[in-house]
Amino acid sequence: MKKLLLTSVLCFFAVFGFAQTAQEAYLEGNQLYKELKYQDALVKFTQAIRMNGSNGDYYFDRGLTYYAMLNDSMALIDFKKSLSIKPVYDAYYNIGLCLYNQKKYTEAIAQFTKSTELKGDYANNYVYRGACKYFLAKDDEAMADLNLAIALNAESANAYYYRGLVKYQKADDAGAIADYNKSIALKPMYDAYYARGNSKYMTKDYEGAKSDYSLSIALKPTYANNYLYRGMCNYFLAKDAEAIDDFTKTIELNPSSGQAYYYRGMCRSYAGDKPGSEVDIKKSESLGYKATK
Repeated sequence: MKKLLLTSVLCFFAVFGFAQTAQEAYLEGNQLYKELKYQDALVKFTQAIRMNGSNGDYYFDRGLTYYAMLNDSMALIDFKKSLSIKPVYDAYYNIGLCLYNQKKYTEAIAQFTKSTELKGDYANNYVYRGACKYFLAKDDEAMADLNLAIALNAESANAYYYRGLVKYQKADDAGAIADYNKSIALKPMYDAYYARGNSKYMTKDYEGAKSDYSLSIALKPTYANNYLYRGMCNYFLAKDAEAIDDFTKTIELNPSSGQAYYYRGMCRSYAGDKPGSEVDIKKSESLGYKATK
């Protein structure tokens, strides 16, 4: 009888005595998140939520984990739930980021604005609100937000990058290049190299542009436009063989690029490959591409 009782007590502790509390599961989830073990972190945050569904931090951090896993839809649900429990600036900000990623720029602007009302000195609110306004072609408003972001945080690579895009849109290539230079110095990103390449391309600095597209390729070799515009640089530099290689790579990554077919056809023509040239030109036409004169 005593043996049976002892066994029962041990079973009780096995089931209940060593069970994690919601907070313990949450803290373990945080550690797993820091270790980039996102799937395991999700399990722990979900466990915490099941034990205590009234803690906004649990939903918020699970939202961060979904966001890190590029699952904006699930992240959005958790950030909104967190916000309903505990209105804080970073919940509005992260909702804005999810909407930004979904290209819902007007909705994202509203969230970033709400975040600024709670924390007006948080530079990233203005960075991404400015970015949204850039994509909505509200260049002057975008410029104002990005200037403010830089005033609040002069080390924000993204602020300089997006301000460079706005200046490029305004045909201020020199100003755009200066901002891309600053962005790259702070944080080398493929899209900043690509954008700087575009500004150099527009000023007919084809060697400089070619170099930037190559640097962008080193960071993101799957981005078709890097090869397309490096190919265009080689085309204008009369380096037909290199241009053909770049246009071929563009087509491999983006088979619907009529521009790549057209200019590969032109380079093949210059290289004496008339049949290959004709095939490429016809293909570009079938894709609806018309070369500018």
